[in-house]
Amino acid sequence: MSLAFAMTTQIVQGKGCIEELSDRLKMITGEPGVLICTDKGIVNSGIAAKITAVLEAGNIKYEIFDEIVPNPRVETVEKGGNIFKEKGLNVLVAIGGGSSIDTAKAISAVVSGGGEISNYEGRDKLVGSGLPLVAVPTTYGTGSEANKATLVTDLKANKKMVIVSQQLQPLIAFLDPSLMVNLPPRIASATAVDALTHAIESYCSVMAQPISDALNLYAIKLISENAPVATMGFDQHDATANVLIGSTMAGMAFGNTGLGLTHAISHALGGITDLPHGVLNAILIPHVMNYNLPVNYKRYKDIGVAMESSLNEETDIDAAKMACQKVYDFCRLLEIPERLRDVGVKESIFEQVSEAALKDGNYLRNRRAATVDEIKVILEDAF
Repeated sequence: MSLAFAMTTQIVQGKGCIEELSDRLKMITGEPGVLICTDKGIVNSGIAAKITAVLEAGNIKYEIFDEIVPNPRVETVEKGGNIFKEKGLNVLVAIGGGSSIDTAKAISAVVSGGGEISNYEGRDKLVGSGLPLVAVPTTYGTGSEANKATLVTDLKANKKMVIVSQQLQPLIAFLDPSLMVNLPPRIASATAVDALTHAIESYCSVMAQPISDALNLYAIKLISENAPVATMGFDQHDATANVLIGSTMAGMAFGNTGLGLTHAISHALGGITDLPHGVLNAILIPHVMNYNLPVNYKRYKDIGVAMESSLNEETDIDAAKMACQKVYDFCRLLEIPERLRDVGVKESIFEQVSEAALKDGNYLRNRRAATVDEIKVILEDAF
């Protein structure tokens, strides 16, 4: 079986790099007309104003669409697409976390491809070119700024649609730590663990390869070493930049490898409960790692080394168990809720979640097969 690695997003990084936005937009198209996809929190925080000031200085017209909510909805995508067409715009700029970037990608799909977003569920369903898209992440964890996947919640069907198409890959991603250096600790911690989960699951994917391995192991190192200071400290630009870079590296990797059972379960749970994706991943990842340990123990040892676990003379199995514990302890250090019951999940949905998880594309990248009953046991352990 052959393996391919694609990365077409230009990464612009460094404190204050967002000042280059106007110039780079003009390189994409001579006369940009921008739809800014963001949420009211980004607007109220003043982050959006910093970016619109750059656009105004560059004489670039823009329209702000700030109705994006966590776990982006079909209805939001449709509304954003209508605004894009009505205003005669030609570029998308997503500012925010995964929801903003995923919404912008979905808008690109429906505007360029036509029809409903559900037409593009799955892999490579979009024909032709997508819209020019620039991503400006303001949280860790998304990885969406550097890959071709998007998630859209269908509230009627109580599920998250996974859409993967090369045309949805952002052209440019701006990694500016000054836009997120003082995130609220609750958001920063959950999204940092989401980024770590991306790196771990991508490293253990059946589609893992040398290029993705290198990206993931260094991402794990950057995130585990810097996240406590970045998420709990104040004005920690260097630590913030390192976690942000680690998050993007994991996004580059999993865009090529897919993820695993943690994401399959969290997508199913999120589609039913609408709970934050990063929090669900942080609760689930130690339990899924324990389940997958028999088939991943050598790779878990590598993860432990990247997280600077003290291995000494332990066997590979013992080292793998220590890595699982290290991830659990990391989640506790960042003060993520420990159990599903702590965030209001009810045991009554475990059957439905387990059945939906097996239908999620990320499950196919997991190295160990699972049954509905085995996933229910994982959920019960995490409850």
